[in-house]
Amino acid sequence: MSDLGILRGQHSSAQYGGGWAKEDIEKSKTDWVAALRRALNASVDIIQVHGAHVYTLNEFLSPGSNKRTDEYGCSFENRNRLSKEVVELLQAEVPAGFPVMARMPATYYLEHDPTLPQRTLEDGIKLAKALAESGLDLLDVAGGGLDSRQKVSARPGHQAPYADAIKEVVFGTKTSVAPVGDYFRSPSSGYPRRRLCGRGHGRPCFSERS
Repeated sequence: MSDLGILRGQHSSAQYGGGWAKEDIEKSKTDWVAALRRALNASVDIIQVHGAHVYTLNEFLSPGSNKRTDEYGCSFENRNRLSKEVVELLQAEVPAGFPVMARMPATYYLEHDPTLPQRTLEDGIKLAKALAESGLDLLDVAGGGLDSRQKVSARPGHQAPYADAIKEVVFGTKTSVAPVGDYFRSPSSGYPRRRLCGRGHGRPCFSERS
């Protein structure tokens, strides 16, 4: 497993109802911290915890893939537990003032079928508030990418309303909020750029895969 895979959350085809023992979860948290230390030694400028799409943390978040019956499954709070623990572990390791960001989902784009396991905007807001309370620097709001039954109207700006709603509830904390996607290169996104930048103190963040 590469350092980048550990740092951002590794892909997995396992269903986390029984895929990991408690020892595996603890090992995962240890791996996150080890990867963070390597990243700091490599002089990176920011650390991202990737907890969206088909990465491990999102598989714990999802009621569809997480079938555990212990403290990391069943309830909404339990499914959020590992994401919060990982963020807090990394925050405790970085030097003072070093930025830590997280990418988390606000929807699985499964609203067309209420019988499917959902992640609602309200779920995303609850997790965002918890991460903001921990002092997270930037929350990158994403959606989809976990369930092949999703229906996404992909276009520039299609995830901005989710980020906008989350930004409203964390306003006043140190946590900045950004949507995943291409919003500034396309004038036809249909979403006001002023809203993306925030209440007069927006700090645009451009993130691309390397």
